[in-house]
Amino acid sequence: MPKVTAFLEDNAIKVDVTLIGKCDNWNGEAIIDTGFFGGVAVPVNVACKLGLDHVGAGQILVADGSVVTVDIFTGGIRIGPVVMDDVSYIVLGDEVVLGMEVLKNFNMNYDATRQVLELEYVGPPTVKRRIKIPIESKVEERSELKNSLERLVRIVRRLR
Repeated sequence: MPKVTAFLEDNAIKVDVTLIGKCDNWNGEAIIDTGFFGGVAVPVNVACKLGLDHVGAGQILVADGSVVTVDIFTGGIRIGPVVMDDVSYIVLGDEVVLGMEVLKNFNMNYDATRQVLELEYVGPPTVKRRIKIPIESKVEERSELKNSLERLVRIVRRLR
């Protein structure tokens, strides 16, 4: 799996990214913020350059505890060789910030000696769902299947 190395700068862990919009791309550093559950937060000047698709509005809880209403957009992002589409963007703050919507696709390992964070792409998390089928449904399905097979056998015998 592809790996990317993030680095410590100005007391923040950052990674080089390319933000992908409809009109243009933006190359630069993004802060990794595991407390931000959205995709990407960008300053207004970056959002204007990218030309992102507007998809709605919502409210978010910011670090100081206040609730802020923001417009929500979608666009793409490249981190190293990994490209992700349909990532949610909000326009907020004065730095580019990556949140858990993007980061959940990576295993992260911090090396304190070298002060680097290695991001290993593992893809979107899989959601395991257990579907419970009542026993009666299974019996009905088997019965229907048995009847269908019997009809098919009768038809094949007639054709011979």
